[in-house]
Amino acid sequence: MSISPPILQQLAASIEYGSGLQRRGLGYALASDLGELPLWEVSVSRLRVSGGELRGQLRVLVDGRHLSAGTFNLSSISSRAATARLLAARQPKLAWADILERFCVAVIAADGAGEPAQVIGRRRESTADRLLLPPLLPAGHASVLFGPGGAGKSTLAAAIAVSIATGSEVISGWKPAAAAPVVVLDWEATADDWSNLLASVAEGAGLEPAKAAYFPGRRPLADDVERIAELVTGLGAGLVIVDSVGLALGAGREAADPADAVLRMHQALRHLQTTSLLIDHVAGADIAQGTNGTSRPYGSVYKLNAARDVWELRQEQQPRDGVAEVLLVHAKANLSAKHPPVGLRVIHQGGTVRFERGEVTASELEARLSVAQRMRRCLAQGALTSRALAGELSVPEPSIRSTLQRHPGLFTRLPDGRIGLLQQ
Repeated sequence: MSISPPILQQLAASIEYGSGLQRRGLGYALASDLGELPLWEVSVSRLRVSGGELRGQLRVLVDGRHLSAGTFNLSSISSRAATARLLAARQPKLAWADILERFCVAVIAADGAGEPAQVIGRRRESTADRLLLPPLLPAGHASVLFGPGGAGKSTLAAAIAVSIATGSEVISGWKPAAAAPVVVLDWEATADDWSNLLASVAEGAGLEPAKAAYFPGRRPLADDVERIAELVTGLGAGLVIVDSVGLALGAGREAADPADAVLRMHQALRHLQTTSLLIDHVAGADIAQGTNGTSRPYGSVYKLNAARDVWELRQEQQPRDGVAEVLLVHAKANLSAKHPPVGLRVIHQGGTVRFERGEVTASELEARLSVAQRMRRCLAQGALTSRALAGELSVPEPSIRSTLQRHPGLFTRLPDGRIGLLQQ
C-alpha cells in the first residue's frame, strides 16, 4: 500500500526536525547530537530512484575523518544491516544500525515528499517581478547573454558579477537590488583569468575587489550539479554565471535528440534554485549574413525556449584606442515587456575596464536598432519627409509610414507633411 503525499510530507517534517536531517546541495546529511562522542556524520549525494528503490553515494565521517564511502541502497534493509556491520567493525563505539535506520527513514520520507502542489490563480508577488540588476536578470530564472566571439560577453558578465557581489553600480543606472554572493562556473578560461577580469572591472569602477567563488568546469554541468549545488547553497549564492553554454552542455548522448543536452542543463539549473546568467555564442550563419536581422544562440532552439530572458550583445567591428561600442538588444522576454536596446562604451585603460552608457554611433550597431529607434535618432536633427527619411535610413518608404502609425506617442505628421518627433 503506497503512502499518500500529505502523509509523506508530515512524516518528512517530523523526522527532519526531530532528527537534525539537513539538506546539503541535492543530498542530505545527518550529524551526531551536541555532546555526543565520538562525533559522526552520515551524508548521501547523487540520489537516484532505480527499480523503485532509492540509491545514492553514502559517506560516513567520525571525528572529521573518513570512515566509509560507496554506493548505498537506502531502501534495502539488508543493505543497511550489512553497512552497519562494516561500520561497527571500523568504529565499534557507535550504534550504527540505529544511526543508519534513522538516517534512511528520514531521507526516504524527505525525498519522497518533494514539493507540495499549490493552488494558483490569484495575483501574488513573484520573484520574477524583481530584477537582480535592472534591466537584466529576473530573479530565480535563467537568462542568456549571447553574441559573436570577441564581443565582450565575459567582460560584461564580469561587470554584472562585480555589481551583484558588491551591491554597487558598475554601469550607470544599473543598480543591483541587493548584494549577493556570486559563483562563476567556467569551462573556457582559468581562475586567474576571471580573477584578473573581476579586478580590472572593480578598479575601473573605483570599487574594492569583488569576491566570487570560482568552479572550474571539467564535466557537463548536469553531471556535476551535485557539487555545484553544494557550493551554491553553501554560499547562499544570488547569481550563477555559466561561461559558456556550449562547453557546459558537453557532448550529447548517443542517438539523443540535439535538444537533450540543453534540457538536461536547464533541469540541473532548476535544482540550484537561484538566478543564472548563461553566456552563449551566436549561430555561425547569423555572423556570416552580417549585422542586420535577428540572431539567435548557436544550436538547439531550446536555448531560447528554456531561458526566460535573452539578450544579444554586439560590438563594433573597429574599436578605437581602447574604446569599444557595444549594443545590448533584448531578444526575448517571458516575464516582462522587452526593454529598449542599451548602448555602452567599454573603455580599457591602464589595465582597468570601465563602462559608460551612451548612444551607439558605429553604423553596424545602428543597423541593429529598430526602424522606430533609428527614426527617433534621425529626426532629433529636424523633421523630414517620409521619402527623405527612408533614404537616410535605407529602408522602404512604406516602413516609415507604418512605423509612424504604430508609434503615435513618438512621431507626428506636421502640417507641411513632414514627419517630426512628438514634443514630450
